[in-house]
Amino acid sequence: MPDSSRPTPDSPKSDRAAELHSAELHELEQKLDRVDELVSLLVDELIDEPQFQELESLLHENDQTRLRYVQGMQLHCDLMDYFAPAESKPSRPSTVLSMLGNPEDSGVHFQLPPTTPGN
Repeated sequence: MPDSSRPTPDSPKSDRAAELHSAELHELEQKLDRVDELVSLLVDELIDEPQFQELESLLHENDQTRLRYVQGMQLHCDLMDYFAPAESKPSRPSTVLSMLGNPEDSGVHFQLPPTTPGN
């Protein structure tokens, strides 16, 4: 390609490419913001059918929208765990573990050796 046909930083071709790139970034930012809104509605169980379909459509479009969805869902799960009330005991006994019985009733007790990192 001859040097005279290459776009320079101040050439119209370069300006047009920058405008297109800027417009694409703005459109992507709008889509990501919309994914954030729809994920919030989804986790709050307030999303309606058209909004759910819109979310699905956005998720099919590109990797960035799917990543934003996963990040939003992870944030929701992390916040639920963080703000969940601490339970000292399970609200009801586990049916699977109750079949094993209470280890203190077994009569078999032994001291485990202390562990050290790296061993």
